[in-house]
Amino acid sequence: MKIKVSESVPERRPFRVTKSNVKGKRYTAVIDGRKINFGSSIGSTYIDHGDEVKRTNYLKRHKVNEDWTKVNAGSLSRYVLWGASPDINVNIKEYKKKFGL
Repeated sequence: MKIKVSESVPERRPFRVTKSNVKGKRYTAVIDGRKINFGSSIGSTYIDHGDEVKRTNYLKRHKVNEDWTKVNAGSLSRYVLWGASPDINVNIKEYKKKFGL
């Protein structure tokens, strides 16, 4: 007799994004109680201007120095501020899905 093992659904980890109170940083992500400040407080990002050319140039420029496969400031900037949508809320939702948060 074979026993069917059901796959367990991974537990969602606590995650939220707020305005940063750190000088020079735009946002703070809190993941499992760990704070990660990301994004420059000066300049603009894709969520501000929606310019596809600037987004493409940002991705090319930062691809060589960033590890976008892990939860860190670089991946937060890439997927939340420079994500597929100019809507930050859509990008946060996609980030949570991508990293199982």
